[in-house]
Amino acid sequence: MAALAIVFLCISLGPALLVGGGLTFVLVVTVRKFPRETRSRSAAITIAALASAVCLAWIGFVIWDIYQPVIKKEPGGTNGMILLFAPTFLSSFALVPASVVWGVLLLWLKQTRSRPASAAGRLLATIAVLAGAAAQAADDGSVAVWKSDVRIRPVSSVAGRHSIHSYYVANPESPDGTRVLFFTSTHAAGYVGEVRMLTRATGEETVLAENVHVEDAHRAACQQWLSGGKRVAWHEVIDGQWRVVVVDTGSLQKSVAAEDRQVGFGRGDGDLLPMYGCHWNPGAYRDLYLYDARDGQTRTPLTIGMVEAVHGPWLQRTFGDQPTSIFFPVLSPDQQRVFFKMAAGNGGDNYMAKDASRRQGLMCVDLTSGKLEWFR
Repeated sequence: MAALAIVFLCISLGPALLVGGGLTFVLVVTVRKFPRETRSRSAAITIAALASAVCLAWIGFVIWDIYQPVIKKEPGGTNGMILLFAPTFLSSFALVPASVVWGVLLLWLKQTRSRPASAAGRLLATIAVLAGAAAQAADDGSVAVWKSDVRIRPVSSVAGRHSIHSYYVANPESPDGTRVLFFTSTHAAGYVGEVRMLTRATGEETVLAENVHVEDAHRAACQQWLSGGKRVAWHEVIDGQWRVVVVDTGSLQKSVAAEDRQVGFGRGDGDLLPMYGCHWNPGAYRDLYLYDARDGQTRTPLTIGMVEAVHGPWLQRTFGDQPTSIFFPVLSPDQQRVFFKMAAGNGGDNYMAKDASRRQGLMCVDLTSGKLEWFR
């Protein structure tokens, strides 16, 4: 029986390795035909994903074709040999998509034209990230509360309107979990609407702002909680002028935090709110601004001049002679740092234009020291 197992293993692994190697060769040849400047990791991974999908479909067909007698339990008894070698046979087919993915990954590492240590470092970093994700997924304690007695339903039952959460870096739930903040719109594209606060226990909605015009339905009004839920902030445009608004959720009293600027994302449990100039045409507002809801004051922890002093050559290579500005700042959980992108606007007033600005890079500043910490 052991000898038969060895023979069967060789017979099953051989075709799988042959097919996997052949597919990898085809993919390598295909990717190498791309111009060098477009021969990127994304192209390689896309091709690998498509090839793996085809492989998996083929594997499913083969398994179904072989196992029909076993699954249907046809007269004559179960085929003991098939059941005995099923694990070996099935695992051999997994080599096909695996060999394809690894072949393309190795090609990508080669095309990085990095030093060997750098390429190896990238590979090890990828493995570490995957291992960490697997370990996190295996940690039942961190997600146990989401595995049972969970009910999923719409926040609002009102029909005939869009209900939009601002962005993935902001939590629509209030810090105490009793309310939900969202943007609603009956406009077809969701560009005009209301900022609403819903009490979860009763379903009652409070309109915090009406006739709010926004840049797009992707981020809506960037509505977000502040001060532990005591305040809400958002941005809007009125007669062509942008402004950042803060409202007290108890008294519903509003105040304008800044004009000619837009809001980034702060923390619902904090009082700091990062702001920036209009990325398509920032004018004089090219710096990072930080509004403090406790006293209503705004300070400038980082200027565009400070960024240019550190990353001037990169800005020149990336944006040429176009003036740049700080774009889309996000406050860290400890409220000590802000990460942001850089933007070069094309001017004018059409903030909805596809080419309103170009955004590149990712930087981080320490709010205490004012120093740029890292750059991607």
